[in-house]
Amino acid sequence: NSKHLIVTTKLGYVKKMKAGTRDCGELSDGDEPETVLNINNIDSLVLFDTGGYIHTIKVCDIPVVDKKSIGISLNTFINIRGKIISVLPLSKITKKSYFFFITKKGMIKKTAADKFSFGNSVIAIRLKDGDSLVQTLHAKKNANIMIYTLLGEGTRFDTSSVKETARNSMGVIGIDLTDKDEVVGMSEVDEDDKYVFIMTEKGCGKVFTLKTFATQNRRGSVLILATLPKNDFICEAIPCKRTDKFLVVLKGNTIEMEFSDIPKLTRTHPCKKLIPVAKGEKIIRVVKM
Repeated sequence: NSKHLIVTTKLGYVKKMKAGTRDCGELSDGDEPETVLNINNIDSLVLFDTGGYIHTIKVCDIPVVDKKSIGISLNTFINIRGKIISVLPLSKITKKSYFFFITKKGMIKKTAADKFSFGNSVIAIRLKDGDSLVQTLHAKKNANIMIYTLLGEGTRFDTSSVKETARNSMGVIGIDLTDKDEVVGMSEVDEDDKYVFIMTEKGCGKVFTLKTFATQNRRGSVLILATLPKNDFICEAIPCKRTDKFLVVLKGNTIEMEFSDIPKLTRTHPCKKLIPVAKGEKIIRVVKM
């Protein structure tokens, strides 16, 4: 019944370390952390891959390693199609909750959590040729969500406009994309959120007021979330409030930020430099603490 730090990585490794470990430790060349969780040893990991499959791993089946280890291949436990893109603790999933899936090409799907058995690896969403699963969001049936893209655009709508479908279905169009753009992620908007925090891969960021990013119907107008310079792209778009704190994840480092550290600008305004990012590196993930 002990607590552990779980890290899953870009190249498909998992590290289970003692609770209180302050960073991800060593990784193999070219690897970087994707998900960092504090989790109980009697819990399980629920994982989704880019191929549209859902997997379950018991935390107790993962050996403990030290910070110097590069981790254990997830393929030791499951058969990954593509790469892992979302990891959730099984204990957080309730029978009355839902999974929302968004693909690179803008397809969205809503399926009740009780349609999944959380045992064998099974299809979570059917994909068209050339498409892949980008993110899975676990939320209540009718949530308010925002979808954001690589080139700094996005849309926001209530999931009540998305029809619930079966586990092995394909879903419907959630956002219309321009040429060369693709979906980066999806976030749930809480009732007390008043702002959106934008962070780019090269460490530029800002917050803008949520009221300038109005809720529309599914497949509504696509709005600019940030004007981006050449060769910089959106990493995260996170709904937030003034009391929130954030953890910015780089390959070998994590940085804590407070709301007051981030410039408040308009929705279409370019982001300001917040974090120095070395050449060849990028911001991997931003987590609301």
